[in-house]
Amino acid sequence: MGSSLRRNLLVPGALLFSLGVSAAGCSATVSNEEGSAGERDGRAGEDGNASGDGASGGDNASAGGDADGGGGDGPPVSCAPVDAKPAPISVAQPITVVLDPQQTVLADAQSLGEWNAADQEDWTVSGATVQLVDAAVRVTGEGSVPTLERIGLVDIDLDRGLRDVIDIRIQLPTSYIGDLSLSYTTDSEAEFSDDKRMRISAAELSDDGAFHVYRLLVGAEQRLRGKLTGLRVSLSTALAAKETLLVDYVRIGDIEGDVYQLETNPDVTGLPSVTSKHFAIYYNATDYPVAKVPGTLRNLEEMWYFYHH
Repeated sequence: MGSSLRRNLLVPGALLFSLGVSAAGCSATVSNEEGSAGERDGRAGEDGNASGDGASGGDNASAGGDADGGGGDGPPVSCAPVDAKPAPISVAQPITVVLDPQQTVLADAQSLGEWNAADQEDWTVSGATVQLVDAAVRVTGEGSVPTLERIGLVDIDLDRGLRDVIDIRIQLPTSYIGDLSLSYTTDSEAEFSDDKRMRISAAELSDDGAFHVYRLLVGAEQRLRGKLTGLRVSLSTALAAKETLLVDYVRIGDIEGDVYQLETNPDVTGLPSVTSKHFAIYYNATDYPVAKVPGTLRNLEEMWYFYHH
C-alpha cells in the first residue's frame, strides 16, 4: 500500500481472474507495487491454492508471487470459456468507522450535502424541524425519530472500487444514546431498505456534544454498487423536543494516495484497457469482450479490499 503504482493485468485472450488466480494457457503480466513485473503462466501465487473454484488464492496471488517478480509454483487451472461471466465475490464484512481521521480531505470527493449557500440542496427532513445555520443544517427534535433524505443523486459512480469512503461531519446532543445510520439507493435498487443500511453504533459515536467526522469505509458493502442515487441519514431513537443536532457536510470519495496511477508498459501498446482503483486490464477485444471487463475488475477490487482490511 506504500506505492501508488497500479497493478497491470495483460489479457491477450479469454482470461478470467478470480482472487488473483489466472487461467491456464492465458498468460498474464502482473506488475507489483514497486513496479517489477512477474510473468505468470496460469499458476496461483506462491502460497495460493488453484483447486476448486479458485476462490482461495493466497496472499501472493494478486502480487504475482515473490516481490522480485518471480511467479508462483501452484498447480495449473483451466481457462474460462469466452462466454463465462465473472461472478461477484461475496465477502461479508462489517463497515469500518473511523472517528476524526487525520486526513480529512478525500480524493475526487463529491459533495452529497454542504449547505454552504443557505440551500437545502434537495434534502428533506421528517420527524423534526430544520433550519440552515452557519453552512450547516440544524435539526430540532419533536419527540420522534428524525430522518434526513436526499434522492435523485446523479453521476456518482461506485463501480471499479472508486468512491468507497463516506464522510459525515455531525454534532449530536450529549444526551443521545442511540445509533446513527446511513441508508442508500442505487440505480439498480431504487428503494430504501433495512438491508441497505450502514450503521454507526452508539459505542462509536462521541457523546461530548462537539462536531466530529465519522468516516465510513464502505468497500465491503456488497450492494453499494453501480451508481448512488439516494442517501438517508437517520437516528435509531427519538430526538427529544427542542434537542438539536447539526450536520456540516456529507461527502463521498477516496482516501488520498489510494487511487493508483497507471504504469507505462511497452508490452501492451495498442491494446485497449479499462482501469479501476488498483488495477488495469489490457485485453484483446476480439477474444475477450469488453462487456466482461468491468465484472472482472469488480471481482479484483473486492479481493483487494478483503485482503487489505
